[in-house]
Amino acid sequence: MHMPERWGYLEFKKIEKSTENLKLRYAEQQKRYLWLLYYKQKQFQNTNGHYAATLKALGFDHSEISINERPNYLQLKTTNGFFSATITGSSMSWSINEEGLVKKHAMQRLLY
Repeated sequence: MHMPERWGYLEFKKIEKSTENLKLRYAEQQKRYLWLLYYKQKQFQNTNGHYAATLKALGFDHSEISINERPNYLQLKTTNGFFSATITGSSMSWSINEEGLVKKHAMQRLLY
């Protein structure tokens, strides 16, 4: 109950009988990677007494992840007792910190 990131999804449709499966929205798929990283960081901290400084230490071989055939990039920042992880795709960016706070970040468009 106290882990809303693990709750299920409910989708309402106007179609009476649909055999189409629910597809998680792109942003929700991005956030799933952040929650995975969050739990790995907590486990690492419990074992080692500090947060991991690299994605590799958490078992991520690459910082690039494909979601719906679109490239996304993970980034990890760690300081004494704190961490922040960010996933950035083509249209949006999300971050999570050591408290489990998830934030959406606006993507800046370059104007020439």
